[in-house]
This record gives sequence, structure tokens and C-alpha cells, in this order.
Amino acid sequence: RSVDNNFSHVIIKLLTNLNRVTIADALEKGCQPFYVENKQVGLIRPDFWTHLKQYSDVFFVVDSKEKLQDDRQPGVHLSLEYKTYQERTSAINSVLEDLREKDVILALKGWRHENYKLSQKFTDEPFLEIERAGSGLFGLIQYGVHVNGYTRNQNGDLLMWIARRSKTKQTFPNMYDNMVSWTPLIFVNHLFLLLNTAGLSNTTRGRHGSHIMHFLCPKLLR
Repeated sequence: RSVDNNFSHVIIKLLTNLNRVTIADALEKGCQPFYVENKQVGLIRPDFWTHLKQYSDVFFVVDSKEKLQDDRQPGVHLSLEYKTYQERTSAINSVLEDLREKDVILALKGWRHENYKLSQKFTDEPFLEIERAGSGLFGLIQYGVHVNGYTRNQNGDLLMWIARRSKTKQTFPNMYDNMVSWTPLIFVNHLFLLLNTAGLSNTTRGRHGSHIMHFLCPKLLR
């Protein structure tokens, strides 16, 4: 059906409110910066830290009053014992797998067997890989591509192409979604493969209309 202007206004207002959340807001509510190699890559909420602190061989905390010889920043750090990409990947995913086995964190029920490469910036050399279902728990920056389709009816009204997620999807099954979306994972980077996955044949793909790029404000994560 035709796009409802009031609905669009409500969505824009919701997104505006979400974009007002800053790192400072999170810290005031008890979140702690998460560091790998003394570089902040995320934020850890207090409720998640109650679980992580049990793995003292993997994570340690630097208090704001402490000052270590190597000038570690206050917050939660991945242990210095893990010096290579593979060691860090194994350590952090072992923790997530253990928490998943204990069934104490809802987010891990959506285990995807898909890994993100974790870096401070998109173009930086990654520190490690992390299971997609656990990335949000560490407050990591996530990158994604969303493709929306639209057409016009006989009256010239603009109609959005609204897709529905699979009934067996790990997260939000059978709910409405973008026509197709994906994250720049390690093995998935081919647009046509993903369009095929979304059930779009060569005859129904249409043509490119325009694109919008969104960037995270630098002050949100340093």
C-alpha cells in the first residue's frame, strides 16, 4: 500500500531519539569501555559484566584510580596473554560458547555460526573474530548494507518492497524486514549471491535507483 506520511514521521522521530545516545550516556549508566591492545573497541553493560568477570583468565579490569606501567586505560581489557589474532579469537569465542552452553544470555540463543572481524575502525587491521550473536554484548561497532526495493502502481503511487524474514531465522523470525541486507562478514561479500538468497531472479532485480551512506559520529567511539 502507499506510504503513510504519519508512519514515516514516527519512524524518523524514533531514529532521532536512538541517535541521541552517546558513549557519555552509556558510561553514566555504568557501562565500561572494552579494550583490545589498549584500543577501545566497544562498551560492556553492567549486567553482561556480571557474567564476564567470572572469566578472569580472559578479561581484567583497570580501575580509574590505577595506573599500570603500560598506561592501560580504565575499563575492561582482553587479557594481555593473548597476543595473536588466533589466540584472541579463540579466547573470546570460548567464553561466548561457554555462556551459550549455560543458557544464561538471551542474545546467544541467536547463535549464527558467522564471525565478525573486530577492529577499532573499519579500515584497521582486525584484532580478532567474534561470533555475530555475541558482538552486540560487547557494544562493538557493526557495519551493514541494506537494500530497499520500490516500485509504482498504475496510479503512480510509490510502493515499498517489504520482505519477510524466514520462519526459521535465528533472530526475529517471520517478521518484516528490508528487501535484503547483510553485514560485511568474512566470507560474504557478493551482492548477486545475496540477491539470489533473497529469492530475486535476474528478471526481478530491477535497476539501481540511489544509495545513502550513514556514518557513525567520531565522538561516539574513540
